[in-house]
Amino acid sequence: VLPFTLRYVGPPSSTQADAPPGTFPAYSSSTLAEVALFTPEAFRDRIVMLGSGYHDSDKFRTPFFDVEAPAPRTGDPVPYGWMYGVEIHANALQNMLDGAYVRPMGKAAETLVLLLLATLAGGLTFRRGATAGGLATVASVLAVVAGGFWLWAGEVYGPGGTYLTLGDPFLAVPIVPLALGSVLSYVLSVSYVSVVEGREKRFIKSAFGKYVSPEVVAEIAEHPEALQLGGQKRDLSLLFSDLAGFTTLSERMDPQDLLSHLNEYLSDMTRIVMEEKGTLDKYIGDAIMAFWNAPKEVEDHADRALRTAILMQRRMNDLNRRWKEQDPDAETLVVRIGVNTGTVVVGNVGGAERFDYSAIGDAVNLAARLEPANKTYDTLVMVSEFTLAAAHRERYRVRELDLLAVKGKEEPVKVYELLEFADATLPPHREEALAHYEAGLKAFRHRDWELAATYFRAALAADPGDGPSRVYLERAERY
Repeated sequence: VLPFTLRYVGPPSSTQADAPPGTFPAYSSSTLAEVALFTPEAFRDRIVMLGSGYHDSDKFRTPFFDVEAPAPRTGDPVPYGWMYGVEIHANALQNMLDGAYVRPMGKAAETLVLLLLATLAGGLTFRRGATAGGLATVASVLAVVAGGFWLWAGEVYGPGGTYLTLGDPFLAVPIVPLALGSVLSYVLSVSYVSVVEGREKRFIKSAFGKYVSPEVVAEIAEHPEALQLGGQKRDLSLLFSDLAGFTTLSERMDPQDLLSHLNEYLSDMTRIVMEEKGTLDKYIGDAIMAFWNAPKEVEDHADRALRTAILMQRRMNDLNRRWKEQDPDAETLVVRIGVNTGTVVVGNVGGAERFDYSAIGDAVNLAARLEPANKTYDTLVMVSEFTLAAAHRERYRVRELDLLAVKGKEEPVKVYELLEFADATLPPHREEALAHYEAGLKAFRHRDWELAATYFRAALAADPGDGPSRVYLERAERY
């Protein structure tokens, strides 16, 4: 006994005159004598199968059940419907006579194709994303369906006829399992990628959400490959700020009120840093360290740092004004700022258990030293020549301060005081003091000490609080 899968040769036949034509001639036993008498060729040299009759207990549903064909008399489309038991045997006998059987795809071949399709859908999803994986899955399903029909027909066909002969027909391809395997591979890959990437994005957002602006966090989360946590060299603009007078304030104020003031100050200053696309490195008590151009590239990082320094000074004035309104005895606090630009190493700094995303290098050290150097000149914002060279200098009002000898550098660094934006108007006494200062500095450079001292005295007469003029007056008088 050799069992085989039945291949239906064609649609079912019927003895009804108004039924669509079937595969095999079928006759009712009631008309058999007349057919044999008048058309003996209908039986001569033919195999004749006798059935028990077309009745409800012997009918079967085949792939042709819902297929419609025109009725002989009316031409109206009529479905073929059921196939009865005797014709099932006729189809089996025809398979044996033709020697053309259904050839099931082997398990090894089926497994290989399934793995190939699943790998294609899943691999592209991992490498290129859900869109590429989805397109690959759709293409795989279409290829499976088309390939199934072509292998059954034994030829590649389409509009215009046959393109290629494949060999023996009737190879049965399990279309549904293969297509379903490709779809499930895609769905599971997308789910896995979504979970993993979602976890990575949440980690990045939690790690950087308190340090950089939401826009920067979103971009880093979408493109984590731009974030090299191992460390890299990059040109950064760095800002250090410190709150002068805070120690005196801490001795007078209640701890709760002190923390409230400090938190308000740090929150406002941090907001300015983030609005200017900066990265908050750390708080050191009431001091702030921030930088620009990492982890996300910011082309105008020097301008951003200078803008931040100006806006922080403006915000400090607003805070002092409000605190004075709340407490007339409140001290006026001053924030001193140092800004520098240079090449540093930025990345994870720390140990295996705890680390910070930070920057290290000479440029960082110089920025850190510029902030306390403000005390010498009684200035608020000191910036290096490197930052001004990297920024659009014409957008800001600055004045040259001095040449500073910095530890670790052979050449002194020229530093400037950042006053305001270029279009900002200073009070008249400040404008007059600045004019005298510029003239005095020019005379000082030419070693005309008496003339320089005259100008610096005039600057102090206009603005007694002008620290740089006081420093240079002392030097001119000493020389």
